[in-house]
Amino acid sequence: SGAKKRAASATLRIEASFEGRGQDSTFARQRYGLEIGYQFAPGLSVFGAFTRENTDPGPAGRRLGLAGLPLVPAADATCAGIGLRYRRSDRAVNPRRGLVVEAIIEQGRKTRRFPGASDSVAQAFATRLPQQRLVADARVFVPTFARQVFVAGGDIAVLLSDVYDTAELFRYGGARSLRGYDEERFFGNVVARAVFEYRYQLDRTSFAFVFTDVGYVATPEIVGRPAMTNPDDPTRSEAQRGIEPGFGFGIQQRTPLGLLKFSYALNPEDGATQGKVHAGLVVGL
Repeated sequence: SGAKKRAASATLRIEASFEGRGQDSTFARQRYGLEIGYQFAPGLSVFGAFTRENTDPGPAGRRLGLAGLPLVPAADATCAGIGLRYRRSDRAVNPRRGLVVEAIIEQGRKTRRFPGASDSVAQAFATRLPQQRLVADARVFVPTFARQVFVAGGDIAVLLSDVYDTAELFRYGGARSLRGYDEERFFGNVVARAVFEYRYQLDRTSFAFVFTDVGYVATPEIVGRPAMTNPDDPTRSEAQRGIEPGFGFGIQQRTPLGLLKFSYALNPEDGATQGKVHAGLVVGL
């Protein structure tokens, strides 16, 4: 869940945000954010960001793994960064031509604690670690024939740290990221996607489309997390990476409640009748 409050003038924007996430009984995570942005030119703004994150393990996350560590440590992270937003398009919704880019890079520190572990284990593994994070996405809209638009772009999210915890990794898959897969099927410290869509515009806000997504997910080694993927050391989950393609078709339609986006998506592992139905509703207040 999340909430945002914003105050803005012609050139200055201030935004506060909160995001909360609960992963069954494994962990609960809260993220607090503050952004201050300045618009230098039409469509171009830069912003500074400050974030605070807290992770609390639940009953399942406090279970000790084979290394004597809880599966999910308690952690606090504080980051500060700078970002850029650029938007020049003929329409805010369903553009026919234009370019949209947003990127932010952050630096900070994370402190890890191990409730339930023995004192010697907790002291040996409790650390204060530097972290870096990059999140960026871009889309270009190119008109082709009457009412038709080719859309290309990509998303990337990167987390760099000496040690990784399951709760802080990016979740990937589903309607808002890699279509053709279950919601949040993948998790990794590097996730990326190339996006290609061909749209037929029904009106100024609605369109039908076909698409191809090509995703990349890199999952790091996680100490203390039991896994069968690393037989030489069962106390460590082995690092993995892979390319995950998806493709399908869908429609975005204006309704009395807001913009409804629906798609039917497949991946190479599933047959034509085993695709994923993705649906989302954007409500403007």
